[in-house]
Amino acid sequence: MLKHLNISTWTFLLLSLAIVLFRSAHIDNKEISWDVFGYYLPLQATFIENDPMLDDRSWVDETVRTYQISGTSYFVSSNDDGEPMYFFLFGMSYLYSLFFFLGHLFAGWMSYAQDGLSPPYQFALVYGCLIYTVVGLYYLKKILGHFFNNITTSITLILIVVGTNYAHHMTLKNLETVNVLFMLAGITIWNTIKWYEKQQLKRLIYIGVSLTLMALAKPSEILFILVPILWGITSIGSGIDRVKLWFKYKWHFLIAISVCLIIAAPQIMYWYSKTGNFFYDTYKNPGVGLDIFAPHIWESLFSYRKGWLLYTPMMLFALVGFYFLFKFDRKHFLGILIPFLVSFFIIASWTEYWYGAGFSNRPVITLYTLLAIPLGYFVLYILNTGKTIRLIAFVGLTLLIFLNQFQWWQFRNFILHPYRTTKDYYWAVFLKTSVSEDDKNLLLINRDFSGIQTMSKPERYHRKLLFQDYSPKIEITDDQEYYYEHKARFKDLTSKDHCWIQFSFDYQLADSSSDVMIATMMERENGSYAPHYYQITSSSKWSSFDTLWLTPEIRDINDQLKYFIWDRSKSELEIMNFQIHIYERN
Repeated sequence: MLKHLNISTWTFLLLSLAIVLFRSAHIDNKEISWDVFGYYLPLQATFIENDPMLDDRSWVDETVRTYQISGTSYFVSSNDDGEPMYFFLFGMSYLYSLFFFLGHLFAGWMSYAQDGLSPPYQFALVYGCLIYTVVGLYYLKKILGHFFNNITTSITLILIVVGTNYAHHMTLKNLETVNVLFMLAGITIWNTIKWYEKQQLKRLIYIGVSLTLMALAKPSEILFILVPILWGITSIGSGIDRVKLWFKYKWHFLIAISVCLIIAAPQIMYWYSKTGNFFYDTYKNPGVGLDIFAPHIWESLFSYRKGWLLYTPMMLFALVGFYFLFKFDRKHFLGILIPFLVSFFIIASWTEYWYGAGFSNRPVITLYTLLAIPLGYFVLYILNTGKTIRLIAFVGLTLLIFLNQFQWWQFRNFILHPYRTTKDYYWAVFLKTSVSEDDKNLLLINRDFSGIQTMSKPERYHRKLLFQDYSPKIEITDDQEYYYEHKARFKDLTSKDHCWIQFSFDYQLADSSSDVMIATMMERENGSYAPHYYQITSSSKWSSFDTLWLTPEIRDINDQLKYFIWDRSKSELEIMNFQIHIYERN
């Protein structure tokens, strides 16, 4: 039977085997951590902690500390009354659930702790999500096979799997959203193709279920609905015919929508139960969000921090391929180009355009299910052109595959830093296998996740005065809670990406039980972010206070630094020599 398999099937099987073997060799005991634990949290809460509504966050905090899952319990949000809620939606926990239960069974059989986090749960999720990886690659093969012959399909599969950041996120990071989003996007495209060939109810249901799960895993992915809407439309006339076709099968659409609502019902009812609203935004962080009117297009494409085309230059040929798509298959041009442009605009509009510790631009990988088609047309053009161009293209693509694999190796070995790479650092370590201390000096400022920062190289900074009050001793009475409250726009503090703020003063507290602190944060119209509170030690004698605060990643240079002394106990407090200095990078 094997001798009858075509080359594209062999390519798919060998790539799948390579992915499984590589992932199997790179499993650690903290697979369920950081965002993954947040996605997994509904399963942990419901079946381990007997707290399905997440009414008590204390066990979450304790679990985070005990298992060292993350720096903070950021995956717990709150409603308007301050009651805890799940930060992430339920989509990923749906997709994890089968493997969670398998892990639970194996933990019992193998005498491991049935705590949701022991090794059987970790292994079950890793190998379960590998199934999603292989299914996603299978659907990519089917999509490419619909447009191209076996040779073109095979080459395009290889270019995407080993020539882009696909491999990193489908192996080492296969528990994260990109893996399942890629699979669901592929299922959506394939069933869109088949539905427009033959209007079967099951195809609509597959499309609806996939899109619903995508939205429940990552809400912005609802934009992928543009693919089935625009697929095959070339003009206003064809758009009108499309609407007529939809109305002809309106009962099929109603059935598919009903199935989608059933899948989304637990999430909607959870929101309603916790907030009184059927839809609720749990992502409460003014420091991070969509900057629709100030998108980071250039940074998303070419930034040395995570620029997509800088770290994944192979996909330049997918963009070039849109020319050949328009030339040879105009019917599908708009249905691929418009969803890509709209989705990329949203991706680039996210404040943290570098998207955490991913390799290259992580969320664009979902769009590879679409971009594979123009990339395939580019490959097809190369295969049908002259020998000289084929040879040049072969050498160029081979070099890009090598560059991608080498830089991925650098990334895994912290030669390319996951957060802090700059232009100078990138070129200092280009094609290097080790990093010197001089190289490290070129990185962005190191920000840890504890909130406790220390200025390691003060000689790199110059000091300037922001505010001082040398007036005689200030007495704060027992009915006053806030003092020395000031604001300053970040762009007025520094032209760099960060600075240090130094607070110093002398003080005396009347009561040893006083609760006094310095509060610092950045503030914008929709709230404050990156708050930090420095406790002032109780002392009945005159004492000195001196501390440094590192400004956070700034969302907008017009955001304001806000600081004040907060006397929460409203006790008597005396202050002298209040000063604030800025340390700015030379």
